[in-house]
Amino acid sequence: MQNEIKKRDSFNPLKYLLSLISIFTLYLFFKIPAFFVKLVINVSAWLLWMFGFSLKRQSMENLRLVYGNTYPEKELKRISKASIKQIIRMFMECGHLIRPPFTNPKEIPIKGEEHLTAAIESGKGVLAVGSHVGNFMLLLCSLSLKGYPISFIYKEPKDEMLKKSIRKLQDGVKLRVIPVKPRKTAAEKSQSTLTNGEILWVALDQSTHGRAMGVEFFGVKATMPIGPAELVIKTGATMLPIYMKRNGWMDHTIIIKEPLKAQLTFDEQKDVYNVLKKINEEIEEIILENPEEWWWVHKRWKHANKYVSETDGGNA
Repeated sequence: MQNEIKKRDSFNPLKYLLSLISIFTLYLFFKIPAFFVKLVINVSAWLLWMFGFSLKRQSMENLRLVYGNTYPEKELKRISKASIKQIIRMFMECGHLIRPPFTNPKEIPIKGEEHLTAAIESGKGVLAVGSHVGNFMLLLCSLSLKGYPISFIYKEPKDEMLKKSIRKLQDGVKLRVIPVKPRKTAAEKSQSTLTNGEILWVALDQSTHGRAMGVEFFGVKATMPIGPAELVIKTGATMLPIYMKRNGWMDHTIIIKEPLKAQLTFDEQKDVYNVLKKINEEIEEIILENPEEWWWVHKRWKHANKYVSETDGGNA
């Protein structure tokens, strides 16, 4: 056991080098002009599309699952390529628009802000139904810089040097972070965020580990974390779909939709399922309206086989 710990903690030159490159790249985009950012994005996206075989294969599999034969293969490839470009563009745009001294140089408009204001004034907290649609990192930074008390569940990088650099940037925009591990601590902090009447942003459109439930997503069951639904039921928090819509190059609008209302009963398992199903239905609608902006590369349905013989509301 001790040998395993020593091996795990030993210096790894390659990982150290990769961390240095990541940190350098991160800070580089605080300095370079916009036209160069655009050039790097286009080149990087082309390279990833040409040589990211596993990403391309996964995104095409997901697109075929959702759209079936309704779109020609050529159109699905176009969406896949645009989606992969969106992933690169998200980080680089955020690094360019939100930079030290961490002020938002361009006011990003919010459509539906009255829904967020009303939810906060209720005092019961807000579960921001998040997804990998649009530049969600820019969305989080923008809302935080506008003074909204927002926290988000975040999977920290394993490398300590990279972790500290990212934390410094998050502190710079006053963005509150809840590390996903340890899970017990994450659950406690999440509940505290809602009971304090604040905003908890959670990406609910990706496969998950731990306590999960199989819920239909585009007609096929996918794993969803039970925790957020339990928190909504327990605290009475408002569920608000929030995402960022792209209008053009470095031009975005934050969209806040009307609160979601799920049918609740006296059956805890059914209530959790109903909340998660309502969330999935809303995310489906957002994705179909913005197909090029979603991360089709996620293995969203990798545990689908678990639920083939289950009835609605079955646990993972």
